[in-house]
Amino acid sequence: MLTPFFAAAADLTPQSIEAGGVARTYRYYAPPAAARRLPLVFVLHGAGGASERVAATTRFQELAAEKGFIVVYPDGFDRHWNDLRGIPEWTAHQRNIDDVGFFSALIERFVAQHHADPKRVFVTGISNGGLMSHRLGCELAGRIAAIAPVVRTLTSRLASGCMPARPISVHMFFGTADKLVPFEGGIQKMGSVETPVLSARQTIERWAALNGCPEPAQVTRTTEPAGFRQSYSGCREGVEVVAYVREGAGHSWPKDATELIWAFFEKHPLP
Repeated sequence: MLTPFFAAAADLTPQSIEAGGVARTYRYYAPPAAARRLPLVFVLHGAGGASERVAATTRFQELAAEKGFIVVYPDGFDRHWNDLRGIPEWTAHQRNIDDVGFFSALIERFVAQHHADPKRVFVTGISNGGLMSHRLGCELAGRIAAIAPVVRTLTSRLASGCMPARPISVHMFFGTADKLVPFEGGIQKMGSVETPVLSARQTIERWAALNGCPEPAQVTRTTEPAGFRQSYSGCREGVEVVAYVREGAGHSWPKDATELIWAFFEKHPLP
């Protein structure tokens, strides 16, 4: 479990950057200057969320203070990420905001100004932020070492068009009782849009296939919470695909996700 609070939300530094001709905002925590370059973790909020809210939920800044890495909480444009679903009620989709360019600009800034390690850049996020994590894994694999989408399956569109520049390690969490993102796949309705989505199983298998992971997967039962862990090793370039399925869990950040995600990221820098 997380140790007592090291870096509170008040300790996060608010900042802005221009990307694609648009002013974008984010909050971040960076440990005191170190001689070595530090890992960089992006944490993405869900639809309608904000950087301070996902910071309070995930508490990555506490772990960053203890373990010595940089954590960045970016803000989606008008509280949403452009995950390619084309939802007209979301301004980020109406204007086709270049979120991939936004993250490229953030990576460049933190490498240049905050001593971030370009070989240890990681992305995690929940829901809309989880789908944006999937998208970044598909489109920025040359710059991102690993992703960890939480309670978010792939859309059919993203799955079919996903062509990572290199294998990328992926860590996922799913809940069998998720009422927002259907665990068994099918259609997800958001705003006026109905989006075909893969099931959790298909999402796991799609990333395993993209990474050239050999079958069969290793499946082990878990307790507290009940469920199972499905993992693929021996994938191309040493990457790994891991998913936790929690029985009866819904659409929320699992209480152990922060520690598990960081442990996974720490194992998987770019080669």
